[in-house]
Amino acid sequence: MSTNIKQIDFNSDEAFEIDIIDLAELQQRTAGLSHDPTQPHRVSFNLLIYIEQGQGHHFIDFEYYPFNAGSFIFVHKDQVHAFDFKQTITGKAILFTAAFIDAIQANINLTGFLYDYLTQRYQPVVIPNAMLLSSTTQLLTEMLVESVREDRSSVVLMLLFSSLYLMLERERPQQVSALTATQSTILTRFIMLLTENPKSITDATDYALQLHTTYKTLNQICKRASSMTAKQFIDAYRMVEIKRSLILESKQVQQVAYDFGFDDTSNFVKYFKTQAQMTPLQFIKKNRG
Repeated sequence: MSTNIKQIDFNSDEAFEIDIIDLAELQQRTAGLSHDPTQPHRVSFNLLIYIEQGQGHHFIDFEYYPFNAGSFIFVHKDQVHAFDFKQTITGKAILFTAAFIDAIQANINLTGFLYDYLTQRYQPVVIPNAMLLSSTTQLLTEMLVESVREDRSSVVLMLLFSSLYLMLERERPQQVSALTATQSTILTRFIMLLTENPKSITDATDYALQLHTTYKTLNQICKRASSMTAKQFIDAYRMVEIKRSLILESKQVQQVAYDFGFDDTSNFVKYFKTQAQMTPLQFIKKNRG
């Protein structure tokens, strides 16, 4: 496993902040790419991967998720993932940016996509039944057709994608309650701030101040959306980043403790053990071996 996490940015020429790539073509041109897609890399965009044929295990943040033909795989912005091309895989990968989701959010609530990977019920692989698979693959085909039209429409692409996502979302573990438009905006901004400051800001009250709301309101929104408090949200994201530093960047425990604002390594070890039910060294042994 690489000691440095390669950052992959969205570099499509498309003005719509969305692109669709063919997995078989990606597999064939791996040698000519600036990065190896089969090695862990962090993406600055979101991915929805459809497996038409093939099977394997997709790596996402220290877990290997099995997939088969007919599977859809969700990968969120800033997650670290790797493709499994041990055998020939066919299908498509939809790449879309935060700006694309923001545009959709103006009319359709997709806030859950932004945070569900932090929850204990996170399951990135969806395997639809025959009827749903037929509907979702038809939507994917329509997206492909629209994306190559000379007069392609961003609105049509957003509507097709929204339908595809919402149909798949019904098959995933449900988060607790729907949010109002105002609550969704606050939660979205909170998550964006959280991803920017996992090392420097650890107090939910500080985030509430930046969001021009109260700690109580922020906490209620978080619990309504996911059953997690604002503090649990912060801890969940910090732990993902800490684990990435320990394994994918091969940093020493003392260095990671310092990076994340712990003055004493023993306090960091206690924090890690509380969150992960194992010590940092036990985690390293389990995942580097």
